[in-house]
Order: sequence, then structure tokens, then C-alpha cells
Amino acid sequence: MDKSDGVRHPSARNGHLDALIRAEVVEAFAYGPAFLFQEEGGPDIGTMQKELTRLSAKREEIRADYHAEITTRAEYVADLNATEAPMKALEERLDAAVATSASAFMLVDLRAGLRGADGRASYEHISELKHELGRRFDALDIEQRRRLVGQLLNIRVNGGRMETNPRKYVITHLRVQSLNEAA
Repeated sequence: MDKSDGVRHPSARNGHLDALIRAEVVEAFAYGPAFLFQEEGGPDIGTMQKELTRLSAKREEIRADYHAEITTRAEYVADLNATEAPMKALEERLDAAVATSASAFMLVDLRAGLRGADGRASYEHISELKHELGRRFDALDIEQRRRLVGQLLNIRVNGGRMETNPRKYVITHLRVQSLNEAA
């Protein structure tokens, strides 16, 4: 390495920096509101999931009415058939969105059971959520990870050694700014 210009460039240990980045991405998805991860021009995953939940509940209601003998068999079949096509189309759109969007892949189906009956999130659920988010981040291909990290984080590698410079790596959240350290 030619050091004739007198300038030393900062470097990072891949394993250490990768682990920090992974943890920060998980934190962003765990604690940031879902709308912050909506990709520009991309599908609204939250709305699609709510509609899918609504259709599923409607189908359960149709089944319950039939089993309670409130509706006839003909009404039961007609009502189920009326909800089947929109539900299938919505599932296909959601699958396509998840296949093309790293943010969608990270969030789909995760937050549904996060809150208890009292509306508060439990530490147990947060722990499970973070574990699943980490697993999903690991499942992304390298390009999806790069794109996702570029959308969520600004990473600066300062000079010095970790032992002497506790601020060697400075990671700033671009979307979930509440996770940034107070400067």
C-alpha cells in the first residue's frame, strides 16, 4: 500500500461491522412505524394485509353462519365463492410485492400478533419479532441487503482502533431517527 500521500484511510472489520448493521436494521424494523418502510411507488403492504385479514374474517363469519344454520347451503357456497377470487388476487399481489421488495419481505405478517389484548407490546413478542427480522434479513440476497441498508442507514467508519476510539463506527438511522443517539 502506497502511503506517500500521508493519508491513511479508515478501515473496518467486516464481521464486526456486518453484525452492527444487521442489529441496526432489525431495530429499525422492530421499532419504526411500518409506513416509514413503504418504498416509493411500491405497493402498500399494510393496506393489503389489512384487507386480507378482513376477507379472512369475513370467510370465518360465513362459515360460522352456515354452521349455526343462519344461512342455507346455497348462500354459504355463493358467499364463499364471492370472497375467494378477491382473496386469491390479493394473496398473489402480496406475494409479488414480497418477492420484489426487501422492506415488504421484512415486514409481511410480522406485526399482527405483536400487541396483546391490552394494546401493549410484550418483551416476549419483541424478542420473537427481532429474531424473525434477523432471520429474514439474513435470507435476503446481497443486493437486497445493500439496497435496504442504503435506504435505512448512513454508516461512517472513522479512523483509529476500536480499543482507542469508541466511535469508530457511526451508524445513523435515516428513516427511524428516534433510534439515533443524541449527539
